[in-house]
Amino acid sequence: MKTLEGLLTQGITASTQGNVEEALRIFFETTQEYPQDFAAHFLYAAELASAKRYPEATQFYARALALQENNAICRFQYGLLLLTMGDESESSEVLAPLLKLPDASYMKQFSLALTLIGQGLPHEAEMPLRKGLASNADVPDLNRDMTLLLQRVLAHTNQQQQAQLAESHPEMTAQHVGLPMEVLVKKYEDKFH
Repeated sequence: MKTLEGLLTQGITASTQGNVEEALRIFFETTQEYPQDFAAHFLYAAELASAKRYPEATQFYARALALQENNAICRFQYGLLLLTMGDESESSEVLAPLLKLPDASYMKQFSLALTLIGQGLPHEAEMPLRKGLASNADVPDLNRDMTLLLQRVLAHTNQQQQAQLAESHPEMTAQHVGLPMEVLVKKYEDKFH
């Protein structure tokens, strides 16, 4: 029997080298050899998700969460994946415990943003995303992903505002609408903080 540490190290190495199939094989083997290990299930779920094998990934995120229900990163990744798959209600249920964290918690802010997006309120997700980005110094990769999400939220909000303006003032053309939301945010960034 291989050691847990050895298997996890091999799987992480294969993953970072871009050898997805090898990483999946090793992480799966690890879940079989160590069925009660949180890291084995979490890393396998993450690798499955990166390979776009979403239904399988949700199963292993659920197993990992059952082993460590208070693991915020696992809960968040699982909720994000469910939302990505279009299961808004399940996503909200998975993320709900994170909404009980203190307001200063980036996990609370990011989870609130995902919940709002799942409720069809992406324009309200901007401020929680900004608060989360400002307070997260722990997980830079998460900030990268949430910055991409914020950009999408801003683009969506900008499109909605332009559509509303065009509807209420049909005499105005797109060239008269003004600066894109991203430029306005950048120009007046100090007012958003």
